[in-house]
Amino acid sequence: MKFIGEKITQIPAGFNLHPTIKKIYEQRRKSIEEGSGIDFGTAESLAFGSLLREGFNVRFSGQDV
Repeated sequence: MKFIGEKITQIPAGFNLHPTIKKIYEQRRKSIEEGSGIDFGTAESLAFGSLLREGFNVRFSGQDV
């Protein structure tokens, strides 16, 4: 999970990220590293990442996309 967490919170070099979004990503990374305080959105991203890593396709559909 830590490997996936590192990948889903990695910001490409030179990418100008909005400060609020940057703070969210930093909080996500910290919660993954500490193993506590993981919110639903982070858990969902980790779940999708684990499926992709195992070779499964993930398709997003519906109102939340």
